[in-house]
Amino acid sequence: MTEIFERIIDNSNLNNSFEHIKRNNGASGIDGITIKSYESQLTKNLGRLALQISKGKYNPKDVRRVKIPKESGGFRTLGIPTVRDRIIQQAILNIIEDRYDKDFEDRSFGFRKGKGAHRALNLLEQQCMNSQKWTASVDISSFFNNINRDKLLNKINQKLNDKKVMKLIRIVLTNKTSRCCGIPQGGPLSPLLANIYLDSLDKILIKRNLNFIRYADDIIIIAGSKTAAQRNAMSITRVLKKINLESNEEKTKIRSCNETNYLGLGMRPNGLDWTSQKINIFKQNFISNEEKKRYTESWMAYFGISRNPSKLDELHKWCKARSNVSMKSIHQKSRVDFDQKGL
Repeated sequence: MTEIFERIIDNSNLNNSFEHIKRNNGASGIDGITIKSYESQLTKNLGRLALQISKGKYNPKDVRRVKIPKESGGFRTLGIPTVRDRIIQQAILNIIEDRYDKDFEDRSFGFRKGKGAHRALNLLEQQCMNSQKWTASVDISSFFNNINRDKLLNKINQKLNDKKVMKLIRIVLTNKTSRCCGIPQGGPLSPLLANIYLDSLDKILIKRNLNFIRYADDIIIIAGSKTAAQRNAMSITRVLKKINLESNEEKTKIRSCNETNYLGLGMRPNGLDWTSQKINIFKQNFISNEEKKRYTESWMAYFGISRNPSKLDELHKWCKARSNVSMKSIHQKSRVDFDQKGL
């Protein structure tokens, strides 16, 4: 066995992977086995998993497909792997992630240590407030479904060059609905694979001096004029075709900075702001949620980065009229967290 392969199936790595899966508290896969059930015989289950992989007898089960509504309309299909399959995906991720991440571009923010959505939004805010006035939001059509697996595996192999690990990753990527394209979306390994596949796009855009931000498959370009934004969107469309992807022209938006929405927040004249759509969704969920304070804290942990005091005041009064939840105090705590992170 190779060193990388041994590290993946090492007992401590498998245990750490299970603990990570447990913290995420995800649902069961297609086999119905819950995290609690798997944990009841953890030593036996992890030992069996390591043995199956080492003998080449490991085969992932099909994912349980769940449709998640998109705000823009339609549905995004997530594939929920079984607990066992999530563990091995996490185990692979633990060992190989740093090999790739260190060479990713700074403008890639999705699912990376020290990056994240808030830093992407902060950069957008800085760019829009600094004389750059137009944006092009480019939507990739069915990104995860259209990833060319052979191209992806070639990209992975360039830095890995390990036949046993490559064979294992190929097995993990098995997609029974297509011979050539698509990877499951919803497993621990999916975000890294997405970043590996789109890294070549990032490098081309940087070479062309385009001012862009990418969070997974959500791409936005900042430009000095509407014409430049339109031209840059067309440029990305051409680059995507080189890696067997297409942009969705109907969902690709050219907007002034003050009308731009990205990663759930809006850019407005005074900076990041809550959109009306997000406020309405919050209100609907707040009314139906029994644990209103916990829900508000969770919501504010992401959306608290907004800097609009008038909307905060309005939402605080709205919450107070329906419960004893203090939106302002929760927002103040979230701002302390953001300040500590330099956001």
